[in-house]
Amino acid sequence: MTQAIFRKCLGILGFSAAAILAAQAALAEATAADATALRTRYVELRDALDSGSIQKGLHVESVDSTLTPSGDAYAVIDYPFATASSAFSAPAVLCESLILHINVQYCRAADGDAAPVLSVALGKKKPQKLDDTHRIDLNFNAMKVDDFLRIELTAKEGPLGTSDYLIVMELVALDDERAFMHIHYAYKQSVLARIATSM
Repeated sequence: MTQAIFRKCLGILGFSAAAILAAQAALAEATAADATALRTRYVELRDALDSGSIQKGLHVESVDSTLTPSGDAYAVIDYPFATASSAFSAPAVLCESLILHINVQYCRAADGDAAPVLSVALGKKKPQKLDDTHRIDLNFNAMKVDDFLRIELTAKEGPLGTSDYLIVMELVALDDERAFMHIHYAYKQSVLARIATSM
């Protein structure tokens, strides 16, 4: 009886190890595809990045939809991938970047149940008391393989009836001295949220 249980445990352990190895291989393959896609996007945007209507090396695309606003920003970073990726892979550093947005009044990184969480206070386009802001907790997930970094911030629900928050930051090495960054955001908003954020 003990040998049968031992064999069953070995079988389960073997299956688990195979599943983990398969998942790691799939993740590495997906990450390699993401890195290739981002480098391809850099080549497609090279002229727009060189002329930069906002700033040289920066290209922005946005959809101002009433229900699902979204946007993408692409930028050439004049730092090596290792330097840029180490700066952005820490949740606290992302908070420092998020508070640059006019509607973000506060951001703090903390440990969550399964992953780090960024606790963010959203408000008007002018400074206000934190008690008068709306809170959202964004789950932080980072994946780094070789010369590619992907960070996702997600939340199922937000203030004022908003939902399905997704902020993605991708970073890939271009050469020894530069990296290419893509930031994407999207969420669903309610009429109440649109009125509140326009004030």
